[in-house]
Amino acid sequence: MSILKENKDAKIRKYYKPSEKDKKLIHHVYDRFYKMRDNPQRQTAVNEWDDGERAWDQYIHAKENLDDWQSDYFVPRTTSVVESVLSEMMDQSPRPIILPRSTEDIPKATLMEHVFNYTWEVADGDVELSNVFKDCLIYGIGFAQEYYWKERRMVKTLKNVKKNKKGQRVDDYDEKEVFEYDDCYMESVSPYELYFDETARTINSGPHKARDCVRRYVMKIADAKIMFSGDIWDPFNNARFIRPGSDTNWYSFYKPPEDIDKSDEVEVLWYWSRKPEDWLIIVANDVLIKAGPNPYKHKQLPFAMAIDVKRPHKFYHKGEPKLLESIQRELNTMRRMITDRNHLDIDKMWLVDRNETFSEDDTIARPHGFIRVDDPSNYKPIEYGDISRSVQFTLNEIDKDTTRVTGVDDTFQSSRSATTATEAAILKEATQQRIKMKLKHIEDGFLIDIGRMRVSNILQFYSQPKLEKIVGEAGTIRYKESIKRAMKIGTLSMINNEPYEKQFRDIRIKDKEVSFDERGQVIEKPIKGFSFFKLLPEYFLPIGKGGYDIRFEAGSTMPVSKPLMTKQTQDAVAMLMPLATAGIGYDPVKLGDDLLRSLDKDPDEFKIEPEQVDVASSREEMLINLAGQENEEVIKGNPIPEMGTPYATDSHSRVHIGFLRSEKAKTMPDAQYKLLVKHTMGEILAQESRGEISGLTGGGNMAGAQQPQAGSSASPFNEELKATVPGKVQGGEEVQGGQKGSMMTRVFGLLGRKR
Repeated sequence: MSILKENKDAKIRKYYKPSEKDKKLIHHVYDRFYKMRDNPQRQTAVNEWDDGERAWDQYIHAKENLDDWQSDYFVPRTTSVVESVLSEMMDQSPRPIILPRSTEDIPKATLMEHVFNYTWEVADGDVELSNVFKDCLIYGIGFAQEYYWKERRMVKTLKNVKKNKKGQRVDDYDEKEVFEYDDCYMESVSPYELYFDETARTINSGPHKARDCVRRYVMKIADAKIMFSGDIWDPFNNARFIRPGSDTNWYSFYKPPEDIDKSDEVEVLWYWSRKPEDWLIIVANDVLIKAGPNPYKHKQLPFAMAIDVKRPHKFYHKGEPKLLESIQRELNTMRRMITDRNHLDIDKMWLVDRNETFSEDDTIARPHGFIRVDDPSNYKPIEYGDISRSVQFTLNEIDKDTTRVTGVDDTFQSSRSATTATEAAILKEATQQRIKMKLKHIEDGFLIDIGRMRVSNILQFYSQPKLEKIVGEAGTIRYKESIKRAMKIGTLSMINNEPYEKQFRDIRIKDKEVSFDERGQVIEKPIKGFSFFKLLPEYFLPIGKGGYDIRFEAGSTMPVSKPLMTKQTQDAVAMLMPLATAGIGYDPVKLGDDLLRSLDKDPDEFKIEPEQVDVASSREEMLINLAGQENEEVIKGNPIPEMGTPYATDSHSRVHIGFLRSEKAKTMPDAQYKLLVKHTMGEILAQESRGEISGLTGGGNMAGAQQPQAGSSASPFNEELKATVPGKVQGGEEVQGGQKGSMMTRVFGLLGRKR
C-alpha cells in the first residue's frame, strides 16, 4: 500500500499539467523509489559501504582530540588485500564461450564469439570490469548496466565567411549530428545509484529475482535538456518543463534530496519494471519524460551483480573491508600506540622540582613534558622500557587472522618474498583457491548475465543496417556499378524508387582471418595483425530458437611471475626436445618459438631465411647441443635417460665420449660416471643395430685412437650385435641388457676406470 500522498497545491502544476494516467505513473515511480531507498536491509548495507570505503581509502579523521605528536596512522591492510585480490582477478581475464543451441548454428556461434570480443574491446570492457570487481571487493557487491549507447552531439564546421553591412566578419557554419560512440556498452554503476525491489534476492535469475529497480542520476539541468531531446527520449515534449530543485511545496510527489545543488541540478529516475508490467519510465523532478515497454528484446532488468562474500538468502553481501573490520580497527590502535611510545622515547618527559604548583595535566605523557617531584636530585628524563615481545606476538596473531579470514597472506601482498619459485607458487596456489571461488561465482552469475544481454543486444542492433542513398548521375557507369555491386552482395534496398545501400558493420579480428566455405562452415586462418569482416545478419542470426548459450572461463595464471613461467617453459622444452629432434610427435621449431616467446622475444627475429635452412645440419646441431646439456645435468647429479637418447647420432655420442675421457669426468662420483657411460653405450648399440655402425668403441687406446667413420664395419662389437640384436632397434631403450653389460666392461677398461 502506498503512503506517498500527492501535494494538491504543488506550484509545478500551474504550468505542467499531466493527465491522470501520467500522474499515476509519476506516483508509481516515486512510491517504488522511496520504498526501495528506505528498505532497512539497504540502509544497513549503505552503512557498511561507507565504512568499507573509508577503510579502503585509509580515511583519517580530523585530529580533534589528539595532540600534534600523537599518531593517527592508518594501517593499509584493507587496501592491500583489496588491491592484491583485484590484480589477480583481472589477471585471470575471464572470456566468454558462445555455445549454439542447435547444430546448424555452430558456425554462427564461432563468429558470434569474435563479435562479442570485438564489442568488449571497443567498449573498454576490461576497464569497466575492473571497476565492477573493485566495487565488489569494497562493498561486497559490484553492479554493471548493459545497454546500447549512442553518444550524440552536434558539431559545427566553418562553411563560409561573410561581412555584414558594417564590415564586420560573420561566420557561417554547417551543423551536423555525430555519434562519438555507437555500440554495445557495459557500464560500472555505483551501488549508491541503484535501488532494487526490497523483496528481491537476485536481479535476473531464480524465483526471488527483482520485480523492478531504479537507477538514479543527478544531472545539470542543461545536460538533462540536451539528453532528453528528440522523438526517442522526449516523445511527450515534456523536457521543457524540467526545473532545478526547489522547496517541497513546488512539487507534487517529488521530495528534493539534500545531496544536490537545488539551483542547477535535477534528479532523474529511470524506472525499470519486469512485473507486474513491462515498463521503462523516466521521471525528472516530478516531470514524466518517457513511458513505454522495455526497449530491449531480452526484457530483463539491464543490470548484473557481482558478489564477493555471499550472504545466502540476502540481496546485499559482504566485502573484504567487512571481513577485516575488527582486525583493521585493532591494528590501527596497536600501531598508533607503538608509534606514540616511540615519539615519547625520542623526546622524553622529565622529572623536575615540584615548586609551588602541580596539576593533573602535568602527569599526562607527552614529549618534552614535565612531572614535578619533591627531590631535585631526581631531575632526569623518564626512561621507557622496550616494547614487550607479547606486543609483537599479538600483532603476528592479528596478521594470521587476516590470512584466515581473507585467504591472502603477506607473500601475495608483496610484503614478504618467498625463498624459491616453488615456494612462491605453493603460497600463491593457496591464496588462489579463494580467488578462484570468487571468480567462479562471478562467472556463473554476473558475467553470464552480462554475456546473455550483450549477445541479445548484438542480435537486436547489429542486424539493423544503416541506409545510405546511392548518389550519382543516373545512367552513368559508376552509378550502375554501385547498384550492381549492392545487388550482388544483397545490400540493395529500394525506397520510393530510390536506390539505397544497407551498410552493415565491419568487425575487427586480431591475428585471424575469418571466412565461410561453400558449406557454410567457418574457416579461421591465422595471420599476424588484424583482419576485418563485414557482418551480414545471415552470418550471426541463429536459425534455432532461443539464440545462444553463454559460458565464461578464466584462464589459469598459476605461475606467480615471469621468471617462474620462463623456467617452466625451459623445463618443458628440455624434456620434449629429444622427442622433437627424433621426429616423434613434436616440432623442434615450435618448441624453440615457445621458449623465445617466454623470454619476450620475437621468434621470427632469430630465424634464418627459409631457403637457407639445412634440416639435417640443424637437427645434428641440436643433438650435439643436447649432449652437452646432458653432460651438465649429470655433473649436477640430475637424472638423464639411462638407456640413451632416442635416435641419437654418432656426433651426439662423441660429445659424451669426449667428456668421459676428460679429467673433470674422472673426478665425478661413480654413480654419476656409470650413469653417463650406460647412457652413451645405449646410444652406440642402438646406432649399430640400425646400421649406423659406430667406431666409438673400437679397440686400442681410446684416448688416442683414430675413430672409424660411422657406417664402417670396424667395430669389434659388430658381429656380436648381428647375432644378438633383433632386426632394427629404434632407440637406446630397446637394447638388450646382457649385450650392453659385456660391452660396458670393455668400455670401462678402455677408459681406465673399474666398473
